[in-house]
Amino acid sequence: MPAANNNNPAWLKIMRALGAPIPEAPLLQRASGAWRDDELQDVHYTYLGQGSFIDLALPGIRSAAEAERQGIVVDATGWTDLHALDELLAMLQPRITQLKANDRIVLLSHTTSGVDWQRAAIAEALTGFCKSLAKELGSKGVTVNQLQVVARGEEAALPWLAFLLSKRSAFITGQSIAVSLPRRHIGLKPTALHDKVVAITGAAQGIGLAIATQFAAEGAKVIGIDRPGNPALESAMSALNGQALALDITSADAPQLIRDAAAKLGSGLDVLVNNAGITRDKRFKNMPPDYWQSALDVNLHAPYHLAETLAQNGLNDEGRIIFLSSISGIAGNAGQSNYALAKSALIGLTHALAPAMQNRRITVNAVAPGFIETPMTAAIPFMIREVARRFNALAQGGLPQDVAELVTFLARPEAGGVSGETIRVCGLNQIGR
Repeated sequence: MPAANNNNPAWLKIMRALGAPIPEAPLLQRASGAWRDDELQDVHYTYLGQGSFIDLALPGIRSAAEAERQGIVVDATGWTDLHALDELLAMLQPRITQLKANDRIVLLSHTTSGVDWQRAAIAEALTGFCKSLAKELGSKGVTVNQLQVVARGEEAALPWLAFLLSKRSAFITGQSIAVSLPRRHIGLKPTALHDKVVAITGAAQGIGLAIATQFAAEGAKVIGIDRPGNPALESAMSALNGQALALDITSADAPQLIRDAAAKLGSGLDVLVNNAGITRDKRFKNMPPDYWQSALDVNLHAPYHLAETLAQNGLNDEGRIIFLSSISGIAGNAGQSNYALAKSALIGLTHALAPAMQNRRITVNAVAPGFIETPMTAAIPFMIREVARRFNALAQGGLPQDVAELVTFLARPEAGGVSGETIRVCGLNQIGR
């Protein structure tokens, strides 16, 4: 369903006639196509607070007067006393009424090992504040996110700050992202993904096809993977000048087939996106064994096998492994115990695998979509679909493009300061941690 139909007056009239108090949500402004040299030229922000970011330049983005800005950056990396939190009200409250649809707020804090009790408390306090403020401002189309930055990781956080201030992060809000790997800031380069070899499972349609499309727009060499016998795969990859690879990802030889396909395109595999997934929904007491096993085979065992095998032999140094989890894996969902089990396991796998890959500068992250407008969600009964659409702070469904934007950004060299994280693309769903 196109974004423009999210506020369709016809269904709103029906919902109001039924007594459902569903507000109209501002349509989100999104970027399109590949990153451009002038991507950030119109993004201005107001800098507040005190910390280590004040002396760092954010290429392409300028600090601006109140009337011009589209973003607010609250830098709390210099806050060492809990009483600094007392100033948040006076600092932000006067500016809240001036916010416009699609404005951004980004909170910056230092993450600590727990030795510094007050700084650790400040970072966690801002996490709760971030989620609460995101839920208050979401109905205006405003997003609020937090970056928790490891010591000396400020330069690695700059590309993430740019991403969260840009239109590329339209459906991401209420997220706390840890920049855990300090590295030299290399700037945002539009051609960073050019000629990178990317393998995407479940690429024939929906979110997988959107991811493949965005990678192709960025100049990457795409290997689109889907089940044998799916006629949509060949046509989809042909349109993207990508390579179609029909295979059963649960088979033992799947990693070798992907490795061989990548070798034909150049110097090996740079990015593995484990997107393929299936649902076999049934309440646990009625769950047939084949429903249980097939959901685990496709959603958990296959991505684990691909990631483990290709990381050992096939994935280049400084490569990327990206898992597609789900809000169901974070919050659970009645009738989806098998699906939630598998998607939650991917979050644990992401967290555990990331440190093991650090010596090769391979990052491992997970993306957890919420309600995304796809053919699959369009088949959900009308009333359930409309409620699910608005069960988030931004009061609308996301688009496959929103997931694709985050996945492709995670694949960029500039995003390498973040690993082991699970980032939700859900408009801040009302449930889940």
